[in-house]
Amino acid sequence: MDRLGGGGVNRVKLAISSSAALIAGALLGSSAPVSGAEPKGSVEYEVFADAGGVELTTLPSARANFDLDKMTYVFADTQSKLVSCTSDAAFFCLKTSGFHFAVPTPRPLKQQGWKIDEVEYRVERQLPRIELLGTTFEDVSIISSRQAMCGSAACDVRHQYVFSAVRGLVATLTATSIDGTPQIQVDLLRGKCGLAALASCGK
Repeated sequence: MDRLGGGGVNRVKLAISSSAALIAGALLGSSAPVSGAEPKGSVEYEVFADAGGVELTTLPSARANFDLDKMTYVFADTQSKLVSCTSDAAFFCLKTSGFHFAVPTPRPLKQQGWKIDEVEYRVERQLPRIELLGTTFEDVSIISSRQAMCGSAACDVRHQYVFSAVRGLVATLTATSIDGTPQIQVDLLRGKCGLAALASCGK
C-alpha cells in the first residue's frame, strides 16, 4: 500500500515550483473499471487564493460555476462563454478565458499524456483512493499542465488537477507567475460531481 506523509494521516502533496497545497488524505483500496463521460447540469468550485505564495484564504463571493447546459462560466461577478474545445468523443474538453481542461473519456485513465489545443497534459501519479476535506474519492489521477493564458511573455501558468475516474475534477491547484510575482489559487469541488464526471456519479 502506498503511503505519503506521517503522523497517522497520509496526505498527497501537490507542489508547483516552491509552492505547495496539502489537500488530500489516506490512500487505501481500489475501484472498478468504468467508461464514458456525460457532462450535464451545473458544477461549482470554492476558490481559495493568495497573491504572495504563502497563505491561502477564501475569496469573498468567489465561486467558480460551470453551467454545462447553458455553456456559461461564472467567476465572482464575471460571466463568460464555455466552449467545447474538441469534437473528438474520446476526450472531454472545455475552455474559457483563463481556463482550459481536457481529459480522456474512457475510465479509468490509461493514457499518461495527451495534447489538446496545444496544451499538454501529463498524468503525474495515480492513486487508488484519497480523502479530501472528509470526502473519499476513488481511482484518482494527479494531472499536470502548463499554459500561458494571461497574454504576457512574462506570464507562466501551471496547473495540477485532482481527477476522480467517476466523480470528475474535484480540485485544481494553479500557480501563476506574472513578471516574477507568484499567485496561488486552489479550487475545491462543492457538491458530489465535478467536471467530466460520469453519468453514474449522481446516482
